[in-house]
Amino acid sequence: MRFLPYNKDPEKKIPTKKTNRTANRPPTQLNEKHKAYLTDFYDENPTATIQDAVNKLVENFEGLTIKKSRVAEFMKDECNLSLKVVTRHPVARNSERTLQLRKEFVEEWIQQKGVLYMQNCVFLDESGFDVNMRHSRGWSKKGNEAIRRNTIS
Repeated sequence: MRFLPYNKDPEKKIPTKKTNRTANRPPTQLNEKHKAYLTDFYDENPTATIQDAVNKLVENFEGLTIKKSRVAEFMKDECNLSLKVVTRHPVARNSERTLQLRKEFVEEWIQQKGVLYMQNCVFLDESGFDVNMRHSRGWSKKGNEAIRRNTIS
């Protein structure tokens, strides 16, 4: 008795999906230069859209004409980029100046007002809300977090 995988057994006559993805497709126009450019582009601006990437590629590489779908495929397969929820980090949040001001504030309240921070305080720092004015997803290398560093404090 012979055992074959379910979809490989010729006696079952299971139709297979026919695709022309590789057979009739022209070779890609994108190469290692484009890969490095896209990786740097999304490191700088992870919330940029694929159309933004297409526009930048066409602007910076003379004679390149390419579709959005091909760029998206190249980003996923060759550049090893994936789409994730963006984590926003304000640049000023952990600057030396901000940390020093926080330290001085805490010391002042401990010494002058006798506040017991570790026993009866709750802190809300950088509280606010997001009204969806920015993209909530961004591109980054697989396995890494998509981080957007905001210059507005």
